[in-house]
Amino acid sequence: MAATDLIPRWIEALRSGDYEQAEGRLMKGSGSGKPGDETMAFCCLGVLCDIIEIGGWEYDDEEDEHRYAVDHSSSFELLPDYVQDRTGLSPSGGFNVPVRQVEVDGVVSFTSKQPGTYDYEQWRDAPLMDSLVEMNDDGASFKQIADLLDSEFDAIFEPTHRP
Repeated sequence: MAATDLIPRWIEALRSGDYEQAEGRLMKGSGSGKPGDETMAFCCLGVLCDIIEIGGWEYDDEEDEHRYAVDHSSSFELLPDYVQDRTGLSPSGGFNVPVRQVEVDGVVSFTSKQPGTYDYEQWRDAPLMDSLVEMNDDGASFKQIADLLDSEFDAIFEPTHRP
């Protein structure tokens, strides 16, 4: 699978409803690690690892949790090296520009661009997010994360870090 195919597949997976959302770890639970296993939950970066189709989930008895392992690199919380290399993302999915949480007409979304309905003070005071990990762990839904990735991928990640 080409890297350019991976980001749209990730966005689709985040929107699919097949993944329960978790915080603090790529994957939490005691099940099989397969989508649809009701005992499993993933952070947004865990969903990316799950669809990359290389490597896989390993259960660590000492840590009593799953980690994603590929090419001699594994992680419980952040993207393993191979996934970083494949996607151009940093370990935490860090942004090149600040992303703010905004509310327009009662709908909360995330953007790096100032909405036309926001004056400068509202924009300046809107909560900032530095990474996908922060968005996920601070309560952004998979849909909100997918919407940001879909509309602003080129704006929020460095040009050298685009697939």
